[in-house]
Amino acid sequence: MPQQNQSLGFESGINLYLLTWAAGVMDALSYLQAKVFTANMTGNTVVLGLGIIGPDRSRVPDCALAIGAFAVGALMGAIVLVRLRQPDEVNDLKVGILMEIPFAIGFTILWALFPAERAPWVLPAMLLMSACALGIQSVAVRRLHLSGVVTTFITGTITTAIVSLLQRKEPGARPRKEAQSSPLILVGMFAIYILAAVTAAILGSAKNPWAGLDALAPLLAVVVRAFAAS
Repeated sequence: MPQQNQSLGFESGINLYLLTWAAGVMDALSYLQAKVFTANMTGNTVVLGLGIIGPDRSRVPDCALAIGAFAVGALMGAIVLVRLRQPDEVNDLKVGILMEIPFAIGFTILWALFPAERAPWVLPAMLLMSACALGIQSVAVRRLHLSGVVTTFITGTITTAIVSLLQRKEPGARPRKEAQSSPLILVGMFAIYILAAVTAAILGSAKNPWAGLDALAPLLAVVVRAFAAS
């Protein structure tokens, strides 16, 4: 049985911040290049619908690719993580991020090799790598059994922060099997997502070839922390 803490601990909070940063950077860099998200699939669904019936149909293939790659990544993560015989929070996260990192490395390499002028195949390949990585990350974070916490879309994080705050103030609130989420940590995730997007916008707009490292570095940090904790 997976370990289930009753509160969101410091170590889990740091890992969530690092993963949120990585998601924010990859999402922002992808949007800068293709006007398509690779973490926020709700936004992509809206963009896809507008593209189908609107004048800007050029986004439809990229949106469909991002949604499909995210789903494939989530499927890959679920197949591996759900079948672990002795799952626990640290091991699940370690395995999940190890699966994600090759795709993040591919995204980083493509960005470094083609910071400005790109061949027609490069942008779809970058969207594929980023969306697949974040699909895996979504499943890995879900395996932490943190109540309503995600790192790849911020809408659920805002909702969870508000609900968590009210539940803490409600006397006799029913205890949950998942770890309870600290409103302060969730607000911090929201702020980090914005800050990550800002840094990605600065680096991406400047065509900095190392912008992808801004997402890869926190993923590597999570893996190092997971190995150190195991």
